[in-house]
Order: sequence, then C-alpha cells, then structure tokens
Amino acid sequence: MTTRTATEVAPPAETFQVEIANSNLTPGATVRLTYPGSNQRGGFYLLYRWNGEVWGPPVIQLESDQNGEPMQPRTLDTGPRSDDDDPPWTVEDYGVSGVGPDLVVLPETLEAGFWRICNTSRGENCPQFSVST
Repeated sequence: MTTRTATEVAPPAETFQVEIANSNLTPGATVRLTYPGSNQRGGFYLLYRWNGEVWGPPVIQLESDQNGEPMQPRTLDTGPRSDDDDPPWTVEDYGVSGVGPDLVVLPETLEAGFWRICNTSRGENCPQFSVST
C-alpha cells in the first residue's frame, strides 16, 4: 500500500475562466495567464497552497508584468490576528484590461505541491497548478 503525503493529494478539479498556459511548473517559472474577452482586473496575484484537504490562506503576493517588470515576491504575514488588527498586508493595485497574457514569475523558493493563483481584484477564477522541484 502506497502512503501519500497531504500535499500529494490533488485538490478537486474546478473550471476556471482564467487560463493558465502550463499547469506543471517549477520554482522560478513564468506563469502565463490569459483572460477571455476584455476582462478588467488588477496587476497583483496571490498564491495559495493546497494542504491535502483545503486551500490555505494566501502566502505569497506577486505582481504581473503589466506595470513594467515583475516585482519581487512578497511573503505575507498570515499569523494569528484579532479583528482589530490592521490587514497583514496592503497594496495599491492598478487596473489592467484585455485578454493578457499576464506574466507572473514564481519565487525560486516555492515548495513542491499544488497551488492556485488568484488575481487580487478577482478572487474567483483561480487556476490551479502543481510545482515539482
């Protein structure tokens, strides 16, 4: 009998309007995202990791190439917080429209497993991908 770790158990399949060019990636790879039609969205993205049962909180913020060069990934403070605390991170987003592609560079330190990438202004439609090292 083969035992699998939590991150080896794939998340449930979903259908997304955002298309990801390659769903099998490595750390440091460029993610190519396209949008049907002429969709409005922001220039920032969040990465969520699958823990084998549910999607965890956002752990990394990335910027697309739509504002020039991509910024460095930023690890988000996802520790315990009270309702009175300021948000763990803030960013002044900017608008992007059109079909894309939006290019987003994954961190070189991204751990193997299943991930999803969500636009910060369009929380739905988060395409999934896997990372192998």
